Amino acid sequence: MQKTFVNREHIARSISQQTKLPITQTTKVLEAIEEEIVELLKAKGKVTLNGFASFYIVERKSRMIRQIRTKKPQLLLPRKVIKLRGVPNFKKFLASRNANRKSPALSTKKPPVKIKKTENIIKKPASPLELPPLKIFPPIEKEKIQKKIRERLYHLAQKLSREETKPKPVTQPPEKQVFIALIKQIKKDGIENLRFSLNEKEFVDIFYSRPQKLIARLPQKIVKQFLKEHLDIDQFSLPQERFALLSKNDKIYLQAHLIPTIEGASVYLKLSNPK
Repeated sequence: MQKTFVNREHIARSISQQTKLPITQTTKVLEAIEEEIVELLKAKGKVTLNGFASFYIVERKSRMIRQIRTKKPQLLLPRKVIKLRGVPNFKKFLASRNANRKSPALSTKKPPVKIKKTENIIKKPASPLELPPLKIFPPIEKEKIQKKIRERLYHLAQKLSREETKPKPVTQPPEKQVFIALIKQIKKDGIENLRFSLNEKEFVDIFYSRPQKLIARLPQKIVKQFLKEHLDIDQFSLPQERFALLSKNDKIYLQAHLIPTIEGASVYLKLSNPK
């Protein structure tokens, strides 16, 4: 909708057409009304035209504004402004004008939406804390407990004393048992000379020296442990010779010769009977 601006001349011409008065007179009447309203506002601060509107003065506080062209802030000083307030008849007229301008689609009232009432959620009170039943222990008799402790200690001391009097069986390490069992078996078969090499390999091949024949293959750990425990050979980088009694019952003596080599050591083991 195109806006139309009305000035004093338009109003004077419109009044002249309605009252059949010359336009000069209607213009003077308008000027007189304006001057009278201004004088009354200066004197009383408010002018009410019954059935039309009320004019009143409002004081505005100072505030900061920004100029449109220069974009610089500027302080706007406090000032008085004339405002217009329509009377009820004038307001009804404006409301009817606005209602006529609305489209029929917007003016139709929609049926009210029914809102379901939500049930009030009542929170159940928390259940009381359930504590386990109290256990009531019988009173402790200190003397009875001390008596039981003394009895247990006494029986334990007797048991230990009986075990100490028993002769303990002499058991040899498993490394010795394996190698000794092998030597005893070889001695029964009539073999008296053994030869083997110690190197970085995991197993040791044991040969009968004359003629050379593979008799057994044992882990090197077992062989070295036997040499250390029974013949006191623990350094394999030096030439050594050892003599030891393997078993009194079987009457077997061992005579060991160790010769260092590039890869490790060569061991010659001779089995003999005591004279």
